[in-house]
Amino acid sequence: MNLKTEMMLAGRYLKPRRNAISVITCISILGVTLGVAVLVVVLSVMTGLTDLIKDKLLKTSPHLQIKLTENRIIGDPDKVTAAIEKIGGHGAAVVMRPVVIQTAYRLLPRMAFGIDYADIVGHLELNVQGVDGQVRLGPRQAFLSRSGSQELLATTHSKIVIHSPEQLGQMVETASDGVVKIAANKEFYVPKELEVSGLFSSGNNDFDQGTILINREDANDLFDMPLGSVDTVYGWVKDPFQMDSELANLRDALPEYQIEPWMFTHRKVLGVLQVERNMMFFLLIFIVLVAAFSITNTLITVIHQKTREIGVLNSLGASRRSIMRIFIMQGMFVGIFGALGGIAGGIAAVFWRLALMNWFGRLTGQELFPKEYYIVHELPARLVATDLVFIGLIAIVLCTLGAALPAYVASRLDPAKALRHG
Repeated sequence: MNLKTEMMLAGRYLKPRRNAISVITCISILGVTLGVAVLVVVLSVMTGLTDLIKDKLLKTSPHLQIKLTENRIIGDPDKVTAAIEKIGGHGAAVVMRPVVIQTAYRLLPRMAFGIDYADIVGHLELNVQGVDGQVRLGPRQAFLSRSGSQELLATTHSKIVIHSPEQLGQMVETASDGVVKIAANKEFYVPKELEVSGLFSSGNNDFDQGTILINREDANDLFDMPLGSVDTVYGWVKDPFQMDSELANLRDALPEYQIEPWMFTHRKVLGVLQVERNMMFFLLIFIVLVAAFSITNTLITVIHQKTREIGVLNSLGASRRSIMRIFIMQGMFVGIFGALGGIAGGIAAVFWRLALMNWFGRLTGQELFPKEYYIVHELPARLVATDLVFIGLIAIVLCTLGAALPAYVASRLDPAKALRHG
């Protein structure tokens, strides 16, 4: 029996005939279709979410950070920025330390970034709204995030007071019995008062809610650092996803420094996203696996009904391998039809996802992604061709394997007994 005949018989056994077998076959195909569609949607959403988070991270953080070991102060940041510029990048010296912000109404902890604003323009997307249309971060000035200004009940021209943890810590001391009291003979200090000269909103809620930008000279004074010194140097290169050669050149030029690419800085976030994506895939693949088991049940019933036909094929000279291939092809066809239908349905669901999300939001009366809680404000998604091919192949392989056992049983039927089957 040739391959064409085997494929014809496999297709004939799949053809609906308005009986229980055809209904079960359709349900099997539908199960594969739904499983594949769910996999396509979930993986595309996870891919889109990863891309969106990477984009937001790169908008509010550098491509690389350069520091000295043991968190030592960098006294000559110009040497480091010159090395970055030599490889075609851009550098910005930064003082980055925790502070406490005080107004007449609130006290809030924040991370202070002491910078020269001109160094980060075009590299960090902060969307700053300045005073009278002028964006300037001069001495005794600060940029607050819009969410931070609401928490502090402050706006442009407002005065804020900044305390460093070192200054606050020196105001108290711990006695030998563990009692905390005011430090003896401690000179009174006056905290630094700054004027809010701009409000920013980067779109990254974590960055906005935890950051205040101040002038680098003010940061040196606030933290009792030598003038011009910094904690780290930020760097930007042409392509943050292909920066191996730039990193190698910088490590050769600055052997005493630690150079940390953005993928390493944010490795926990990116690692969690990858783990979640893999777990989603392995969990949802069981939907297709269940459909494959239903194919096994369907083919067992088909073999029972087609026992006489199998006996006729055996008597006409069909080999056991031919009989086995007929039923394996039947499972493969179910996998192919289900995979194609699922991929098409998944693509359609991804394409119409925003409309479906808005409809569900109106139906429930709830906002699905509140801005104050989520870094995303809509459902991101990106279809990857290799993912679609991989999902389709997995579905076809599982359905084909699901048909292997019934096909083996059919191939082992005794021709004489099969012909006597009722």
